Amino acid sequence: MNWRSVHLLTVALVALALPCYAQTATVTFYSIEAGTAQQYAGALVPFGKAPFNGLLYDGNHELAHARGGRFVTFRLPAGEHQFSASYHSLDPGDPSVRLNVEDGDHYCVRLSANYKSGSIVMPLAVVHSVIQQVTCDQALKEASMYKPLNLKRIDTTARMELVRSQTFPKNN
Repeated sequence: MNWRSVHLLTVALVALALPCYAQTATVTFYSIEAGTAQQYAGALVPFGKAPFNGLLYDGNHELAHARGGRFVTFRLPAGEHQFSASYHSLDPGDPSVRLNVEDGDHYCVRLSANYKSGSIVMPLAVVHSVIQQVTCDQALKEASMYKPLNLKRIDTTARMELVRSQTFPKNN
């Protein structure tokens, strides 16, 4: 075997031994929190916004059980994702937001709910989930004091994609 063959074989073996780094992006989801004024308004006003407390999906894959005033960040493969929020398990829900995430970028998605009620006696009659992409600057303004979602609320298979942080991400 000549030196050129040995060199090519060595390069090939090193290339196979090195880990293959997938292209990924981070996506932070947060559910709005109901402040005291909003809670009083919810009892008196027949329509408005409320925190989303339900299931978060990426396609048909459940990611987490969202809760008001909490956030969660995942490192996801680059490419197209369809995120949705639902109150029913095994039902990815509608509406959804479609994102084409690019390698190295950070995206932010707000979760909330719209409610409509008939009267003060029946304060919460109809609730619809709302999911929307927002700029990460806007998300930071709204959710900088939110706490991370409890680990038990994150689907066990989605935990491999979890980015653990005690504070809302500040990078864009």
